[in-house]
Amino acid sequence: MIDINSLRRLAQAATPGPWEFWHGMIATDIDNDGGVVIANRPTPSGGKLQARVDTNFQYIVAANPAAITELLDRLEAAEEERDALRAKIEAMEKQEPVAHYKDAPHTIYLQTGCDDPEDCECSFNEWGDTRITRLNDC
Repeated sequence: MIDINSLRRLAQAATPGPWEFWHGMIATDIDNDGGVVIANRPTPSGGKLQARVDTNFQYIVAANPAAITELLDRLEAAEEERDALRAKIEAMEKQEPVAHYKDAPHTIYLQTGCDDPEDCECSFNEWGDTRITRLNDC
């Protein structure tokens, strides 16, 4: 499991960006005198090893503190939305079924084994209403 709070603290404590990969180093503010070197690539050896190290450095640049913070914000928002939806579903499951008349606007009938909703058991979901009701006689 990811420790979100620890990851957020690390992102907030890290050197602010934007981070750039330039001539074998990760740095900020490369074009100005106030640049900060975050990491230096080991002495280039050429070939596949150097390509792998360069790729890793590019990944580190992409996973900079601002990107991690934004991902954590999105994750927390998605988890909050998921929890709210779960709570709504649990509340709906505790409700008594509500009878709706069958010709209500936006009603969808799901039928099994028959062509006429008058003759079969069916379920319907009225969009815009949070209730899903199962009726034996539609």
